[in-house]
Amino acid sequence: MSALKQLGAAQVQKRETTLNSLSSVVRAESGFTSNEAYAIEGVIQRTYGQLQTLDAKIQADTLIDVLRNDVVSVETSTRVGGVIDPVVHIALAADTLLREAGVLSNDVSNLSARIQTTLGINESKEESLLSSLQGDVSAMRSVGGSVAAQALQVTPSGYPGNQGTLTNLKADVVSAETGMAVAGQQDASQIGVCLTDDTSSQTC
Repeated sequence: MSALKQLGAAQVQKRETTLNSLSSVVRAESGFTSNEAYAIEGVIQRTYGQLQTLDAKIQADTLIDVLRNDVVSVETSTRVGGVIDPVVHIALAADTLLREAGVLSNDVSNLSARIQTTLGINESKEESLLSSLQGDVSAMRSVGGSVAAQALQVTPSGYPGNQGTLTNLKADVVSAETGMAVAGQQDASQIGVCLTDDTSSQTC
């Protein structure tokens, strides 16, 4: 039984190391609001507590069959690699998308003020680009908020059926990053070009 208890302890420690690494990543993301960081950290800490409870139970087990089941459950009940790790990374990516949307939203305000102040020859084009930029920001916020909320609801108990959900959520964030976010940055940049040309005879 001693060897099996050592194996259980090693399996617990391996997963706690992974969770500690994930916590470090969350803490390093200084752009998170306290609520965002708390929600993601909550997933990590609940799993950490579950592992500690399992570790204590494994060390206290006196029946070999019970001990064996508890050692196996270190993986099957926590799914640190198959569920928790991707959940945290997807939530991090979604929150990054939301922060990018916030930056572009500030661009909308600043560029709108510049357009109204300048009222140059490219005003019509600038207003059209600004509308496109606002649409990009709205879509980014919608995707980011939805993905983050859905990801944090995925639990180990749904494994392996929830793997498709995680794959789809990751794809949604990647699509938004390469689509809406890039388009928004391009719109903002083009508005700047148009504003620069507003005092000349050249249209953007």
